[in-house]
Amino acid sequence: MKGRQSDGLAGLGDLLIDAAAHPEIAGWFAVWDTILPRGVAGEPREPLFASRFGTLFYARPDGTCYMLDVFFGDVQELAPDVATLADFARNPAWQETYLLAASVRALHAAGVVARGTECYAIAPHPAVGGPDPWAEEVLDPAAIMVLEGASWQALCVDFLRRARQSNDAAGG
Repeated sequence: MKGRQSDGLAGLGDLLIDAAAHPEIAGWFAVWDTILPRGVAGEPREPLFASRFGTLFYARPDGTCYMLDVFFGDVQELAPDVATLADFARNPAWQETYLLAASVRALHAAGVVARGTECYAIAPHPAVGGPDPWAEEVLDPAAIMVLEGASWQALCVDFLRRARQSNDAAGG
């Protein structure tokens, strides 16, 4: 599968971070394995790309492609294979939904631009009361900062862990 993940994704650097160009993305999963459920944590996976908001897209050994949502810690199956996911990623409607393209455009217009392995971090994080990026048409640039991807991943896990502990303590 190596080499195929960037097929057709050239030119999407404003919206995603290609794991072929940034292999350090593979290390971003380690912190997630501390809170993911059994059967998902530590599973063999090949990172494909991350959204500019840090959401991770990867393939399992059978080729099935998944998304790890850094806002709520959910894992969702997206495509039966890498080629199908690459087709989805080139679709503007898919980019609006999964890569939050409208928010990226608004950030660029406000002069906030993530590069390399930098991500757009939402403050406060959605797990602790920040805006839900999946429900907002466009995120307010004032609620966004640029962070290095590995740091953003660790913060997301920490916020989700705290939110879950709070919910458990409250009986929810």
